[in-house]
Order: sequence, then C-alpha cells, then structure tokens
Amino acid sequence: MTTEKIVISRTKYGVWSALLRDSRVLELAFDRHGEFIQVGNIFRGKVSRILPGLNGAFIDIGFTKNGFIHSRDVLVRSQVAVEDDLRTESPIHLNLREGELLLVQVTKEAIGSKPFRLSSNLSLAGRNLVYTPKKSGIKISRRLDFEEDHQRLKNILIKLKEKKVFSDVDGFIVRSNGKNASEEQFFAEIETLQNQWGEIKKASNLMNGVGLLYANRARAIEFLRDRLGSSALEVLVDDDTLYEQACELIQTQLARQEIAVKKYRGAISLFKKFDLDQVVDNICRRNIALRSGGMIVIELTEALVSIDVNSARSEQKAPSSVVNLKTNLEAAREIAFQLRLRNLGGIIVIDFINMNSNADKEKLRNSLNYWLEDDPAKTTVHEISALGLLEMSRQRSRKSLFEIFHERCSECDGLGLRQSTKVIGN
Repeated sequence: MTTEKIVISRTKYGVWSALLRDSRVLELAFDRHGEFIQVGNIFRGKVSRILPGLNGAFIDIGFTKNGFIHSRDVLVRSQVAVEDDLRTESPIHLNLREGELLLVQVTKEAIGSKPFRLSSNLSLAGRNLVYTPKKSGIKISRRLDFEEDHQRLKNILIKLKEKKVFSDVDGFIVRSNGKNASEEQFFAEIETLQNQWGEIKKASNLMNGVGLLYANRARAIEFLRDRLGSSALEVLVDDDTLYEQACELIQTQLARQEIAVKKYRGAISLFKKFDLDQVVDNICRRNIALRSGGMIVIELTEALVSIDVNSARSEQKAPSSVVNLKTNLEAAREIAFQLRLRNLGGIIVIDFINMNSNADKEKLRNSLNYWLEDDPAKTTVHEISALGLLEMSRQRSRKSLFEIFHERCSECDGLGLRQSTKVIGN
C-alpha cells in the first residue's frame, strides 16, 4: 500500500514543505522569510509606465522593482460580468492610463531578468473552488476528464446560484480537488471566499496609495491544501504557528478526509530528520545517474530547460535498439520525477538517445505522458522532431528550486567558465 506524508519544517531562512511517497521525496517547496511578492498576493497598484511596444505596462505596488502586466491580463471594464473568456490583445493604452490605480494579483514570480507578472483578473483559491469576483461564469477544471463529472459539478453550482448563494457577477472554477465535493462543501467554501473578497475590498477603500491588500496563507499551508489526496495521510509539523494553521485547514476544509496532523517535538528539525538537506544537494547537481548505467544531464538557460539523455556506461549485450528504448523509458520516468521535484517549468527540450523506430518513439512519448499524469502542474508533450528532440512545456509560476538556491556569479556572470590562460597570454 502506498503511504504518503507531508513534512513542514521551519529553518533559519524559511519554511520547507515536502511531499513523501513511500519515503521518497516527490515534491519540495521553500518559502523564504520576508518575501511579499508571492504568487496569489493581491496589491493596490499604480500604472507607472505604459509600454506600447510590449503591449503592457509597469505597475508600482510599493516595492523597489515594478511588476509587468500584459494587455491580455487586464480585465477590461466592459468585460466585467461577462461569462465567456474574453481576454483580449487590444492596445494597452485603451485599457490603462499612467497614474491609474487598480487592483492586481501576482501570477508569476520574477525569474531571471524577467519582472514578476501581474493580472487584474483576480482570483481566490480554496480547496475545491477558485473564486473570480470580477469575472462571472461557472467553469470546470480541464483536468477533470469525464463529462458526467462536469455535469454533476456544474449542476451543484447552478443550484447554489438559484438559491442566491452567489450572484450573476460572481465566477467560480471547480478545481480537480473538488471532483467529489458535496453541495455543503461548496456552500461553505463559497461563503469563505466571498468573505475574503469583502475584506480585500474594504482594505482597498481604506488604503491611500499603493500596497499589499491580501497575502496568501503561508506557502506551506497552501502546499498542504493543494497536495492532499483522497487517501490516508500523515502530516508532520515542527513549528507551533504552522501546526495551528494546518489544524485549522484540516478542520475547515478537509474534515472528511482521514488525515493525522502531528506536532513534531524531536531534538533535530524535520528538515534534518528526513534528510531534506541531502535532497537539496542532489537538486543542485546537473547529472543524474540511471540504474541501467545511462545518465541524464539537466541544464537551465534563460530561454528553456535542456535535458540530455545518454547511454554513458551502459554495457548491455542486447541489440542497440532494445538498449536505447529501455534507457529512454527509464529516463522518461526519472525526468517526470525531476521536473516535479525541482519545479522546472517553461519550455523543456529533451534529447533522448536516438531511435529509428516510429513505434518506439510513440511508446516513449506515451510513457512520458503517463509519468506526468500525477504532476499538479499543467504539462503539454509534443511529438518527437526529425532531429530526435522532444519538446514539452510545464506550467511555471514560481522559480525552480535551483534558481532559489543559487545566485549569479559576479565574476563570470553565471557562465561558469573563464577565459583560457592560453588566450589571455596572447
């Protein structure tokens, strides 16, 4: 039987959250102390500069660096209370004016040289629902495949709407977590989310200038809310405040699940007890050895993530076509695991070991899709190209753990190389 455990540990520099399955760390998140520009936080901002060339604008939210909002992420006034998704590419100067005040939400952290991204299409996430107070309509997560699930969930929300639980201008998206939620659970969550929105509007009316209006729960608690499945699970927390927040979450949103939240009181932190420091060390390595003797090499660039698969020390006596397929299939499973563990996203290009058989290529692609099914981030896998490269994308809203753990070297500007002494000598 598969056993799962969530570990939440506070250290000197921040809070670690880990999901373990059969004692192996499947996912790891880190929330650094004192960071306010986090995904989901809502600010009252001011348009500081219109950028027609990028069809966007810089927004001042009270920090040294401004955020960026694209025209398609600006909720046009005429679109408020319209049910259909009408995000447009209209010229930014038609939607925003310099000096204008507006409510914005962080949708993506600053990554590399790119500023953090903002949207005026605000949303508040619960366990089962996402509330969009400025965009009406009822939608169902695309991760829920079955039409009968769609219809049942939509009927529940329509029924609640008819009971005046929410109005025509309110919008709700049923998350994949809400697949088995009851009408009572939806009702309670809608009430909670609407109360949150009421507090945000009240804070905005009282605020002069720009600043933070709403901060998400601690990242560890968000992690706990989104990663809990339907099976029995143990949650270990070594911090008093986070323990209380975890218990509150379980009692208010997850009361029907078989979850045990325990306060850890050991002499060493959970971070050390579960060897998360060793996991961090492994994440910082480029090379990952495969059992077959093959190897995966992961490289992060400004534009994309490059992954190379090679046979390395593989010395099996089977035909090369068989060995290559076997190594590639093993690599596909490990790559799916590493993408989630390291939180790698954006454009990903994988150079698998060359295979001539189209049937083998399709088998490899199907295998990768299979191992990605459990990933909470949205992924898209494309066909293997004529050059033998597989292109895919993975939803990216936060920095990868590698980017969190490292800073650019001032000597080589992050290149990791220096000029040859032979060249310098000339």
